[in-house]
Amino acid sequence: MKIKFVSLFVVLLTYHLPLISENCHIISPYEYQKSAFETKKSVFLAGSAALPWRENFKNKMQDDHVIFFDPMNSNAELISRSKTLKWEIDHIDKADVIIAWIPEGEPASTRTWSLTTLFELGRFVEMKRKPLIVGISPKHYMFAELLNQFKVLRPDAQVVSSLDEVIDRLRFYLENSRE
Repeated sequence: MKIKFVSLFVVLLTYHLPLISENCHIISPYEYQKSAFETKKSVFLAGSAALPWRENFKNKMQDDHVIFFDPMNSNAELISRSKTLKWEIDHIDKADVIIAWIPEGEPASTRTWSLTTLFELGRFVEMKRKPLIVGISPKHYMFAELLNQFKVLRPDAQVVSSLDEVIDRLRFYLENSRE
């Protein structure tokens, strides 16, 4: 099976770049057309940009039949933050499912608190028809509060406590939502 990654930061590129293997590519958002990938589900990757969880996640999912919308890329400095946000909003709306990972973080570093992700989660809570899988490290400084918020505001969201559980839930969703 092939996996495709759609990344905001290759907007400036007009060719495909291998990411993980010969079956895995980054696709420019302008090349994405739902009809071309109608047999694949699309997944928006939300979560901390400060910690390297995304590569581990994508490596574990590389055999799955899915397209990832991943706003992170090594060329991040090439795109303005406002363009990044617009791309994220567009691709959150296009995605079939949203996954978010909120890692432990470091109490002394606000960069690892996942503040942007927490803000985005507020939007995701309101997207009642969009499947949502959220992983929160039990060591995150707001773990208990986030669990309570999801129980009240979005009880249908799948909230788990490890990245492997996020992968398991996503695979279950993908296997059971084929059209």
